[in-house]
Amino acid sequence: MPRTHTHRRHRPLGLLLAASALALGPLAGSAAATPSPEPTAEAEVVLEATLDPRNVFASPGSVVPLEATVTNTGTADMTGGSADFEVTGDATVVGVEPGDGCEQVSPQRVECHTDAALAAGESATATFEVQLPDNVSETIVGDATLTVAGDNGGEATATSILEVGPPDGYHLRVTAPASAEGAAAESVDLLTTVSNDGGIDLAGASLDVEVPDGATITGVTVPDLVPGTERPDEGCAIVTPRRLECHTEQTLIAYDGYYEATVEVLFDDDAPAGELGVATVRGAGDQGGDDTVDTAEVVLTVLEGGGTETGGTETGTETGGDGGTAGGNELPNTGGDELADTGAGRLPVLLAGAVLLAAGGALLLRTRRT
Repeated sequence: MPRTHTHRRHRPLGLLLAASALALGPLAGSAAATPSPEPTAEAEVVLEATLDPRNVFASPGSVVPLEATVTNTGTADMTGGSADFEVTGDATVVGVEPGDGCEQVSPQRVECHTDAALAAGESATATFEVQLPDNVSETIVGDATLTVAGDNGGEATATSILEVGPPDGYHLRVTAPASAEGAAAESVDLLTTVSNDGGIDLAGASLDVEVPDGATITGVTVPDLVPGTERPDEGCAIVTPRRLECHTEQTLIAYDGYYEATVEVLFDDDAPAGELGVATVRGAGDQGGDDTVDTAEVVLTVLEGGGTETGGTETGTETGGDGGTAGGNELPNTGGDELADTGAGRLPVLLAGAVLLAAGGALLLRTRRT
């Protein structure tokens, strides 16, 4: 018969208690942990600023509006604030709307302040008027910057680029070097240009150059120099020794056409060293009135030292060699027809050379004057 175990198996009491403790542990812990409420965030002012357009592109001299917008994206109302608007380059601020609380502290800066509140989620706008320079085209002249700050917090900045495009109507521009320098009796070349950077073709244009006392106009490389003392229909004429007048009947096409002349200017022989004066260059279109008139100036300077070469003369005394006086004991040979080697025999040759150099210098100056 099979054997049957009738006694019970004893379970260790420690294991049962441990299991009970594990089972009760999480329950006790979960009952004790109570979630604490999250701290409430403090309300604050957060500002955003924009300028529209972000890139200004307009013709020279234009007055362009920039709309400034300030938005309170925070959770607290702004209780007053300031707005400063400033432009750089040759641009100027010419107006603001609305202008209450604004002051123009310089031609390029306006400062505004308000005590009005700007509620959370609300926006405020203002329009600043900017005038672009009229003496440049197709270039970036600077930027416009809006800086805003709330009295009780929050600040922001926005910027727009200011670019001058080509003029819409008639517009002519004269360019020339800012300065030119040379010695007395020397010539300098002035490259002068009349260009049509407007939006309308120009049928014909003139270019005049006038130099100060102490300089004369001796010619022009391009275009052709025409005989006479009156402005020609095509080409250039020296109407006085100090004034050149040029004209072309060709059409200077819009935005791209130009007419140029390289003028030769000769400084007088006795022109004093230093700044001589200003050469004036004036261009004008045959149409367009004052919109096609422009001028430029060239500062002329005479350098010291003159325009002649000063290579110097040899002044040293030869004391060596066979016929010299080395040692101080040998006397010059004065006998017979032979001249002593004292330098006297070379004097006529040196004088003849000096005469030739002087003649060459006179020829050079005469050539430069023609």
